[in-house]
Amino acid sequence: MPPLDSSDRATREPQFLWSGVLLVALVLIAFGRTLQNGFAFDDFPFLVDNPFVRAPQRLADVFLDARTHTAAGHALTYRPLRTLLFAAEFRMFGERAGLYHAVNLVLHAGVVLVVWRVARRLLTARFALLVAATFACHPLLSEVVASIKAQDDLVAAFAITSAVWCLDRTTHDVPTNPRRWLVLVPFLIGMFAKEHAVVLPVLLAAWSWIVLERRKLDFALLGAMVALACAFLALRGHALPENRGADPLQGQWLFPGAFAAIPLYAKQFVWPHPLSIDHASVNALPLDSWILWLSVVAQAGVGVGLWRLRNRGVRVGWSWFYVLLLPSLNPLGTVVVFAERFAYLPLVGLAFAVAAGLQGTLERVPARRVVLVALVPLALFTTLSFVRCGDWKNTESLLRAALEVDPDSVMARTALRREFVAQGRVAEATAFLPGSETLRPPTNFGERAALSDRGVLAAQQGKFEEALRCYAPIVSTSFAQWDDWLNYGTCLVNTGESAGATRAFEKALELRPGAPSVLRMLARMELDAERWPSALAHLREAVRREPEHVTGWYFCVYASWKADGDAAAMARLAEATTRGIALGPLIKSDWPRWESTAEPLREELRRIGGLHGP
Repeated sequence: MPPLDSSDRATREPQFLWSGVLLVALVLIAFGRTLQNGFAFDDFPFLVDNPFVRAPQRLADVFLDARTHTAAGHALTYRPLRTLLFAAEFRMFGERAGLYHAVNLVLHAGVVLVVWRVARRLLTARFALLVAATFACHPLLSEVVASIKAQDDLVAAFAITSAVWCLDRTTHDVPTNPRRWLVLVPFLIGMFAKEHAVVLPVLLAAWSWIVLERRKLDFALLGAMVALACAFLALRGHALPENRGADPLQGQWLFPGAFAAIPLYAKQFVWPHPLSIDHASVNALPLDSWILWLSVVAQAGVGVGLWRLRNRGVRVGWSWFYVLLLPSLNPLGTVVVFAERFAYLPLVGLAFAVAAGLQGTLERVPARRVVLVALVPLALFTTLSFVRCGDWKNTESLLRAALEVDPDSVMARTALRREFVAQGRVAEATAFLPGSETLRPPTNFGERAALSDRGVLAAQQGKFEEALRCYAPIVSTSFAQWDDWLNYGTCLVNTGESAGATRAFEKALELRPGAPSVLRMLARMELDAERWPSALAHLREAVRREPEHVTGWYFCVYASWKADGDAAAMARLAEATTRGIALGPLIKSDWPRWESTAEPLREELRRIGGLHGP
């Protein structure tokens, strides 16, 4: 293997700047199409519909309560840095999706450039550039780059690669250089962006052992990182709510099954087609499966063989691939998880290993010939990435693309049906419902989703009794989510069963404390019963948690008038106006509600509502 290139020497090369420009241009060609895309799929619960992102209250909550990270029913992930980043971006960009996509492109380009710098420590200049170019445009990365929600993956990847580069730069000549402690900064950033960064100490230990040839590890630095990782995991455990309503699967030791699935990622690296957001065919293999153990033994054999080559680039690449991929596969859980986004940074390890293996063989081949041959896969990868980015235009186009790959995908069919339900496209949503209409209690989340969607479709058509027959089996099981109880209670309100509705809303609040939509429904019942103070209390809490909800503010003004008089209503109106809440259309369309108000409240309401005359 040729000697390692130093970063200082690389920066003095005349073509170094132009190589960086070329990599950034390749990123823009492959993924720049995303600038025309809108929000899609998970962008909505984590960004667009997330109350904390739209109007942060206490910033400390983002670290202490994972429910601030999503508008969905259950917070199953802890990504505080992504939520803070979204909140800052929302302040600047609002709902202009193209600007969020621009941030993704900048982050991906940044990761590409750092990967290139790291590759220069393992490979010659041309092979390091080829590794970075492959990473810049590979279609297996399209989900991470095209999905705004995946900014956590991008930030974590930038932090992890920066930490490797920082350790190498600071300890290359002096192992005990005090500046090596700067590694802790990207380590903390990486963990708070995505918890998989906790494996960074293992990656740095491998880098020190293989690349820097340090047989005595830096236990002070690694020990500090392990202590920080333990503290982070403890905080994460405290912030994540109890997983009520989860799928009651039988627990099992899935590490061998997760390990057996790894070749699927290697295959996608070599042949990245077809790509899909859903890989329903990946199931946990039982421990008595010969396929499972054949895969495990084969991978172990390949790993031993590659290690014996004594090629540092191959060793680092293979270690990089496994260390960064295994945590994503949920090896200690009850389901083997497989998704394209998990391959984002592990793909760099495979690229290192392949390039290092070819470097010795092609050392005497003219550089121009190597570049010309490499242009073929790079052009293919760029084209596939460009096409794939079009699938991420919006949620519907994305799910339809997934169904083209796997027409039987339960996840994609369910998600597309729910998109139709949200848009009120009854006929199209009904076509995606399962054939059986038996209203029995669901035994899994797929059956629960189908029943829930039947209920929503019935309620949209005013068939509340039919909707209740759909929701009743759901709320009798452990699968019921907070929004099931909300919808069930709403149907009860519309059928005149107020006592049952109150119990349903209380159950919804138990599962998701402070949910603004539930608080508004409780306030609606109290307004109908003329219980003004309690209605006002619920509405004030609802607008505190969701300060942009116009209807919530409207009825908060009304409840303030009924509970505390004209002065309180005037103060609430002034606060809404200051926040830019457009109450005028509601006041105008609902003027009979305000006809008995006295001056000056009446005049202020008329002014805001744009009403003229006596």
